[in-house]
Amino acid sequence: MQDLKSIESIGIISKGTHGLADEISLKSARIFEKAGLTIQLIAPLRNKQFPTIDSLGELRRAQIDLVTVVGGDGTILKTARQIGGRTPILGINVGGRGILAEISPSEVEKATRMIKSRQYRIQKRTRIFAKTESRSYPPVLNEIYVDKVRKIRTPTFSISTPDLSQSDDQLKLRMDGVIVSTPTGSTGHSYSFRSTIVYEELEVLLLTPIAPISHAPSIVLPMTEISITSNDDSSLLLDGQIDFKVKANNPIRIGRHKDPTLFLRFGKSILGQMKRIGF
Repeated sequence: MQDLKSIESIGIISKGTHGLADEISLKSARIFEKAGLTIQLIAPLRNKQFPTIDSLGELRRAQIDLVTVVGGDGTILKTARQIGGRTPILGINVGGRGILAEISPSEVEKATRMIKSRQYRIQKRTRIFAKTESRSYPPVLNEIYVDKVRKIRTPTFSISTPDLSQSDDQLKLRMDGVIVSTPTGSTGHSYSFRSTIVYEELEVLLLTPIAPISHAPSIVLPMTEISITSNDDSSLLLDGQIDFKVKANNPIRIGRHKDPTLFLRFGKSILGQMKRIGF
């Protein structure tokens, strides 16, 4: 974590399909404004009381110091993918587990006082990206899921790191797919497959085999670039939100993205991520 300059301006984005989220967003905007903070809404959220930014791509021009996301983890993941690592995020949980969110709607006034008195910290969360020989894909905060396309065949996946790519020490498993997670993503899709939880600030990758023919546990690797190749066509699912197709025998390289996602936090707990999933 690191200290942040004082926050003077806040952009607010709401889960677009959730009426309650819009209501809480506007209520939060009024609380922030009353405390002397400059507010700009981010489309599609609109209200004549506040100016509106047409897209997240305009944040830098608008000189926003903090993006407040009102919604669930999916909304935060989408926002993080679009703003990159330039602007920190404060998540207000509306619906769902809210693992990535920092506060509930009832805590907005308290959070505003702490923002004004600079009683907060900025947490860096590692992102990863995938690329093939023909294209690069958007970076993700949670996970990259390489899944088989044809349901009637179990393909062989080969997994290697740069130091193993020219040797016979590649991991080869017949399985339905593999999830490559960041520590943040260890409480995401891989967790539903009974994978382990990784402390959110470690610099590691979590590999979770999906339905392997021979039993294979999750594997924690130091943060490095890995290569995954399937002998059949694959689906590349990013953060559970964007889907691409990859041809058979086309290596998928996965590694750390240069820009982390930044989160505004009001406390520091090494068990924070576990507490948010109900432990």
